[in-house]
Amino acid sequence: MPWTCYHRLMPRSEIVWAGYYVVRVVEAPSGLRRGALSEQILTLSSCITEFFPDTWALDWVTCSEEDRFDAAAQLGIRGRALPTFARQMTEAFDASQLGWPNVWLSLDAARQAARDFLPPDAGVLVGLGLPLDLVDGVLAAAEPKPGEGRIGLYSALSQRLPLDPAGEPIGWEILGLERGGTYHSWLCNSLHVHIPPSIGEAASGAFGTIASEQHARDILATIARDPSIAEPVPWFLGRLFRYSL
Repeated sequence: MPWTCYHRLMPRSEIVWAGYYVVRVVEAPSGLRRGALSEQILTLSSCITEFFPDTWALDWVTCSEEDRFDAAAQLGIRGRALPTFARQMTEAFDASQLGWPNVWLSLDAARQAARDFLPPDAGVLVGLGLPLDLVDGVLAAAEPKPGEGRIGLYSALSQRLPLDPAGEPIGWEILGLERGGTYHSWLCNSLHVHIPPSIGEAASGAFGTIASEQHARDILATIARDPSIAEPVPWFLGRLFRYSL
């Protein structure tokens, strides 16, 4: 049975930092263009968008050269820059500036890497924050088992730090945590269409995010009541903030 965290409403001041991400704003897939969803969406779901970087960028990850070139090209990174890029991303991972699989643990490091390798406007720097009342449950779900390494979400969240205040609030997203540290989104299962209309219309925030925390918690409660409507993974809500690059 999937774990879903649903608790009382918490004030914004009790948002806990859960990592930084550089992602692409993408056109909404044709199957999602229903309801109040905007044409362009910003999400932390690897089912929908590309991350800068992802596991393919690390030297020691098994990946064909063709796949590395293709993934880099999706972000606008030229092939001749790939060896330098892979070396620097591996160094950032070794220095705990970058967490598995695509979580930046340093705002400055994320900015510098994006400036060094990404074309202008190719990515958006996003901070993820969790309401304080959800932190213990998410940490329990993300805790590494014997023989496993820490995922970036766990490394960030376990520090229980506030988000950098310079971020501009975007909206809320319902995320489902896979064991390897990647996320599903409530959008992956088209829940913005299939749940009650009064809740589904909540996907009216900027870039397809959920406009209010209360709506986000209502959606989370809907998943908890009927887990069959979503992926069988732990689900939680997070607030997204945009930072300058």
